[in-house]
Amino acid sequence: MILVSVGTHTQPFNRLLEKIDELIGKGILKEKLIAQIGNSTYVPKNYEYFTFVSEKKIQELNKKANIIITQAGAGSIITALKYKKKIIVVPRLKKFNEHVNDHQVQIAKIFEKQRKVLVCYDINDLDKILRKIKKFKPKFKNEKPKMLKIIKRFFGKRKIKVCIICSAGGHLIEAMQLSPVFSRYKHYFLTIEREQSKELLKNKKVFYILDPRRNPIKVLINLFQAFRIFMREKPDVIISTGAGIAIPTCYIGKLFGSKIIFVESIAAVTKPSLSGRFAYPVADLFIVQWDGLLSFYRKAVYGDQLI
Repeated sequence: MILVSVGTHTQPFNRLLEKIDELIGKGILKEKLIAQIGNSTYVPKNYEYFTFVSEKKIQELNKKANIIITQAGAGSIITALKYKKKIIVVPRLKKFNEHVNDHQVQIAKIFEKQRKVLVCYDINDLDKILRKIKKFKPKFKNEKPKMLKIIKRFFGKRKIKVCIICSAGGHLIEAMQLSPVFSRYKHYFLTIEREQSKELLKNKKVFYILDPRRNPIKVLINLFQAFRIFMREKPDVIISTGAGIAIPTCYIGKLFGSKIIFVESIAAVTKPSLSGRFAYPVADLFIVQWDGLLSFYRKAVYGDQLI
């Protein structure tokens, strides 16, 4: 079975879905295929599809699939790699109004270079990539990222309370990769309320706050919510994987003496993210997942990728 995943991004990814319909219609693609089409506006004609389902169902489909065709979103790739699947990555492109920029191309190139995925840069080459994937042998990383050791060393042996704050989607999936470290301590989560976050954080202590999305009024509401929760919980350490939702809490924490750990997004390959730029001045430990960013963040440390 082939699973197609376009993620939760708000812009449609019709180009990929249309091409798959074309390949099935021509009899080129004959395997059973199921697609998660998200916010796309194209309605598939020749294959089974759904918009969104629970995180549990997504995990089940990833387990069952032999091949996964996905956008180059961090969360989608992390999930597929976790189950050691053969992956075809099709980056969303700005020129087709599929994303706000072309950072997915940068992500795709890195994982292609590491031989973890095959990348389809031109949608008209998808049939060729599908033939090639059958003989492709991806390289999976078995060792844990050194980032875990870096954070564990920073924590030391003291008893602490940890706040994990991040946006939903890929940022939350990245944060969950740090659980071998923070799960040993008293901790709680701050994130955005979505089906994915409710599923992943089921039975965990979690507070849901507003996503500011660069809206001045929403930023103020987020600030008020963050302050109220901070004063109630008083964490010793705040860990964040971004994005904008986390910045008010990081600054409030710094003001009241909390230690701040910020992990720059895996999507920030060649240049800093906006949330990373804001968090860097107050971070006690700033970790990048790509060593090329060390030239931008002089006091940062390289922690490998959370995949």
